[in-house]
Amino acid sequence: MKSPWEGSPLQDGVVVRIDRKQIHVNVGGRLLPCTVRGRFFEDQDDDPESRPVAVGDRVRVEVEGDGDHGAIEEVLPRTSRIARPRPRDPTRFQVIAANVDLLVIVVSMAQPRPKPGLIDRLLVAAESEHIDPLVILNKADLVEPAAIEELAGRYRALGYSVVATSVVDGRGLDDVRQAMRGRTAMMLGHSGVGKSSLLTALDPTIAARIGALVNEGTRSVRGAHTTTSASLHDLDLGNGTRAFLVDTPGVREFGLEGLVPTDLGHFFREFVPHLGHCRFATCTHDHEPGCGVKAALEGGSIRQERYDTYKKLLAELSGEGERMQRHDSY
Repeated sequence: MKSPWEGSPLQDGVVVRIDRKQIHVNVGGRLLPCTVRGRFFEDQDDDPESRPVAVGDRVRVEVEGDGDHGAIEEVLPRTSRIARPRPRDPTRFQVIAANVDLLVIVVSMAQPRPKPGLIDRLLVAAESEHIDPLVILNKADLVEPAAIEELAGRYRALGYSVVATSVVDGRGLDDVRQAMRGRTAMMLGHSGVGKSSLLTALDPTIAARIGALVNEGTRSVRGAHTTTSASLHDLDLGNGTRAFLVDTPGVREFGLEGLVPTDLGHFFREFVPHLGHCRFATCTHDHEPGCGVKAALEGGSIRQERYDTYKKLLAELSGEGERMQRHDSY
């Protein structure tokens, strides 16, 4: 008997979850398990972890059978991608999320104390992929206002959006809701900074939904933990405000995929006005004479802490230093 879906036109969808056996795509409001056409793997290497799609990808799907499964026929162009080093080969990268347009960087003002180096690293990653960043200074109720303003002021002076939040007294939560409205966001930060509590304050149902997904992944293969590397969730932020959240459980390394040392300075906003004042076109703003960036550093236009972060990232990209995130791990 001919399937009612046979010969039907391709349908648009969004990848919301990937597990070991299949890809789950939101097609018209329903979750459809899908495979990927073999031709997508023709240009892939032999690494079994290599995938042609990522959570957040917009795809076109052919619905098959009785409408209970499908096949991905096309992956539409990405506006951004989030990558991390591959577990078995840290010199190479795998895309874990696509089409993110807001990177929410969460730090704690106390317990643990904020590490600006990690903020700077994530800001570089956001800038390099044209993703809007939002810096959240959480647990603001535990410190004096002057401490919040000092850290917030560093980044606001560079044009970044910064919100001080507290789930205890509710400060800043409405500002976060407004910033996330209609966006596809990824929230990253150290363990213990309060990401889960913050998300629960924004949408009380999210913790249960993420927990159910973890349990489902754990049960799917006996004796193996198969929690998806990323998943996409619809957030109800109240008063008709909705957003999408990419959840990345266990992500502890954030790669600066595709960057080369001579490009790094373009992703430090305060460096940009001085890049055309270097003696050498390929200046790395490290050891070269006649460097406009180092002159700005000496003149006080660039903060020493930001330049120190730049030097660490430069060493990482040049292969001369350990990955910074090993010291500032999530």
